[in-house]
Amino acid sequence: EGAREVGEARAQAQAAWLRVHGEADVATLHALTGTRLAENLPRIDSVTVSPDVLTGLLARFGAQQEPGA
Repeated sequence: EGAREVGEARAQAQAAWLRVHGEADVATLHALTGTRLAENLPRIDSVTVSPDVLTGLLARFGAQQEPGA
C-alpha cells in the first residue's frame, strides 16, 4: 500500500512538472537549462575569451537588442 502511494505521488509530481514546463516559453526553458547545467558542471577557476570569440558574442548580443531582430 505504501509503495503504491509513493508511486502515485511521484507520478503526480512528474505530471505537474511536465505540465508546467510544457506551458513555459522557450526563453524560460533556456534559462532553466542553463541553471541546471551550471549546477552540474565542475568548478571552473578561470575562463579565457579570445578577441574573436568576444567579437562574435558582442555581435550576437547587439543583434538581440535591436528592435525586430
